[in-house]
Amino acid sequence: MKAQVEAVKTRFTTLLQEHQVVEKEFRKKVKDRVERQYKIVNPTATEDEVRQVTESDNPQVFSQAVSISPTTKRRALMTAAQLQPIRRCSRRLPRSPRASRRDSKDREDVD
Repeated sequence: MKAQVEAVKTRFTTLLQEHQVVEKEFRKKVKDRVERQYKIVNPTATEDEVRQVTESDNPQVFSQAVSISPTTKRRALMTAAQLQPIRRCSRRLPRSPRASRRDSKDREDVD
C-alpha cells in the first residue's frame, strides 16, 4: 500500500511540474502576443508603456488602444480614403458570371 501511495505521489508531482511548465509557456506566449498587438496599435510606444500594458490585468490591447490613439485613427481614415477609388471601380465590375456573359455578348454585337 505504501509503495502505491508513493507511486501516485510521484506521478502527481511529475504532472504538477509539467503543468507548471506548460502554464509558464502559455503566459509567455500571451505576453508576447499582447506586446506585438500593442506595438501594432501604437508603434511609437516606449518600452515602459509596453511593459505596463503587458503587466496589466486587462490586456485588451486593440479595443483600448484604438479608442485612445489619434495616430491609429488618422491611419485608419487615410486607409479608408485610399480605398474609395478602388471601391468605386469594383462597383463597376460585373458581379456574377451571368453579368460577365451578358457583357461579352454586348461586346460581340458591337464588333
